[in-house]
Amino acid sequence: MKLLSRALVAMGAVAAATVVVPASGVVDGTPVADGAQPYVARITVGTESACTGALIDPYWVVTANGCVPDGREATAVIGRTQAGQTTGVTSKITQVVRRDDRDIALVKLEFPVMDLPKLKIATTPAAAGEVLKISGWGRTRQTFANDRLHVASFSVDSANGQTVAVTGQSVGLCKGDAGGPAIREVNGVAELVAVGTKSWQGGCYGVSDTRTGATAGRVDNIGAWITEQIGGRTVTLKNNYTQKCAVQFGFEPTAGTTLKQYTCAPYLDQVWTLKPVNGGFAVYNVHTKLCASARGTSDVAGWTVPMLDCSAAEPLQAWQVNAVANGTQIRNSVTGLCLAVWWRTPDDGAEATYQVCEAAYADQVWTLNS
Repeated sequence: MKLLSRALVAMGAVAAATVVVPASGVVDGTPVADGAQPYVARITVGTESACTGALIDPYWVVTANGCVPDGREATAVIGRTQAGQTTGVTSKITQVVRRDDRDIALVKLEFPVMDLPKLKIATTPAAAGEVLKISGWGRTRQTFANDRLHVASFSVDSANGQTVAVTGQSVGLCKGDAGGPAIREVNGVAELVAVGTKSWQGGCYGVSDTRTGATAGRVDNIGAWITEQIGGRTVTLKNNYTQKCAVQFGFEPTAGTTLKQYTCAPYLDQVWTLKPVNGGFAVYNVHTKLCASARGTSDVAGWTVPMLDCSAAEPLQAWQVNAVANGTQIRNSVTGLCLAVWWRTPDDGAEATYQVCEAAYADQVWTLNS
C-alpha cells in the first residue's frame, strides 16, 4: 500500500473524474457542489499542491502527517470546491502538531476562521460494513491535476486502535487525497471519523493497480488529545439580550481597559479563545492578547470587567463556562458573578459588568459561535 502523503502533486479531486462506460454511467467520485463541505481544506506546500484536510476549530485543521514536511512553508485554503474560486479563506500554516501512534497531524492557521462551519469529531468508531464518505483534492482517473473537490463512498472493512481499513466502492484514494476527511452523517450532522492516509490508488491516473483499498487514521478515539493540543475553544460571544458581541477594541489594546460590546462583525478584536486554566477557562482576546478578569475577591455586581495581562496562575482570570437553557453563562470562579451587558445599556461601546448570576436574565446569557 502506498503512502499518499509523500507525493506533493497538483490539486485534483477525490476519487476521480466522471467517466461514462457502457451500461454503467458514472463510476468515479462525485464533484462536491459549490457551498457544500466548506470545512474541507486544500493544503499546499511551497508552490505545489499536496494534500487535503478538514477544519475542526477556527485555528486548526486536521490532516495526514506527511502532508506538512518540516521546514517547508505551507498554506491552507478552506471553503472552496474549485481551484479558481475566490470564496473561502486562505491562511498560512504556523504550527504543526504530530500524533506519534498514527498518521495524523494538526496544523494551526495564522488567523482564526470564524465564518465557516467546523467538522465535528466523532466519538464512536467506524463499524465493519459502515459506509463513509471521503473527500479530497487528489488526482483523478483521467487527469494528473484536476481543479475540483470530489467525494466518494468507502466501505469499512475493519478497524484497530489506530486505523480503519476501507475499500472504495468505485475507485481508491489518489495522490493528493491524503488527509481527506472520512465522514459519517448522524441526524444530518457530518462528523469526522478518520482521515485518509494510504491507498493502493486503484483507478487513479498513471496507476495500473486495480485495488481500491485504503487506510485511514482514526480520530474518534483521540478527541481528548486534540482538545489538549488545540488548547481552547475560539469563539465570538454574542449577548442574548443586546444581540451585540463582546469586544476589546483594537484601538485600546492595553491592560486596564475594559471589556465592552459592539455590533457583531468579522473583526479579530471580537474573537476570543476560552483557554483551559486551573479553576476554569481564561477568556482571552485574540487581537489584544489580554484576558478578562475580576478586579478582586470582593467585587460586587455592577463593576466593570477589566482586561489584564494573562496569567494562568491568576485565579481572578478563571471563569466557569456553563450551559443554560438559552445559551451560556460565564461565571467568575472567585467572585461567583456572571459576565453581562446590563439591559439598560444596550448601545455600541457599552461596558460589560459583573452581575449576580441568574439564568433567566438574557443580558447575562451569551451565544458562543465558533
